[in-house]
Amino acid sequence: MASLRVDNGHAVSKLQQEIVRPFKQTVRSYDMEARWFFGEQMPTFTEYLSNGLFSSSYYLMSAAALMGMKSAKKETYDWHWDNPKILKAACTMGRLRNDVASCERENKREHNILAIECYMKEQGVSKQEALEKFLEISEKAWIDMNEELLRLDVSRDILVRILNIARMTDSSYMHDIDGYTFPEQALKRQMLRTLVDPIII
Repeated sequence: MASLRVDNGHAVSKLQQEIVRPFKQTVRSYDMEARWFFGEQMPTFTEYLSNGLFSSSYYLMSAAALMGMKSAKKETYDWHWDNPKILKAACTMGRLRNDVASCERENKREHNILAIECYMKEQGVSKQEALEKFLEISEKAWIDMNEELLRLDVSRDILVRILNIARMTDSSYMHDIDGYTFPEQALKRQMLRTLVDPIII
């Protein structure tokens, strides 16, 4: 793999450089959330969701997943950087599912702003109406991802990597339980069923 020289004199592979952009974008999104929180500003739902595509970390995880693929070329990372429809859908679903699953816990303490708060304030709706809207957005995201899987101009292996992140989201936040924060509540049984007591076919 070819490498480049950087300012501090260390050799860094081109692929390693490709992870720097999404990493920086993720850090910027965290900074924006902190500014909203400490500045006591409530962003619009659109602003929150646009930033949330990166603060969910799914964008960064998908870039990291591409690093392990031999088929990922410079063009692949450029495509990824352009935030294609499948990636935007996976990140949107991830952000919303995370916020819904963690909102009860977050409401009990000082916390960052959540999508549900932004949507309720902006639209003047109840929590239940906001949750129904998020379910609708998540279902639309699945439709978008399935449509994108039919693309012929992008390697299916690459598309499936992003789809797998969405699948992970679905498993982690099943039944609106924050399985990422509390794996014993949601993920433990799934992992035991998969790894310890698999169904023999």
